[in-house]
Amino acid sequence: MSEENEAVVRRFVEDCLNGRNPDLVDELFSPDYVNYAAPEDVSPDLEGYKERVASVLRGFPDLQVTIEDLFSDGDRVATRLSASGTHEADSLGVSATGKFVSWTAISIYQIVDGRIMQRWENRDDLGLMQQLGAGTPLK
Repeated sequence: MSEENEAVVRRFVEDCLNGRNPDLVDELFSPDYVNYAAPEDVSPDLEGYKERVASVLRGFPDLQVTIEDLFSDGDRVATRLSASGTHEADSLGVSATGKFVSWTAISIYQIVDGRIMQRWENRDDLGLMQQLGAGTPLK
């Protein structure tokens, strides 16, 4: 079961994100999906996540996500990710900057019946916003 669950997450990263195919969200995610990592301005349901994925792919057309580590236990798959891309269009609430940025994240996915049901994530949002010129450095 764990290998099948890992394959779902790998397909999401490789085919949906890196392959720039946001339509795969409908296939890979449950209609009852809950995104516990949704920012305040994004609905935590499937429609909100589809909008978020499309926005990130528009904003970073050369986005590259690398799975650095992947672990699974039962219905949970955890990943340590690195991502990079050029911020060429408005995204994440920030106007296009043209800056090449990189960030990291740790994500946990719950897979039910071969589809992503829930997701939790810790991203380096502060580091990303600082690179885009939208964050304030820590003092």
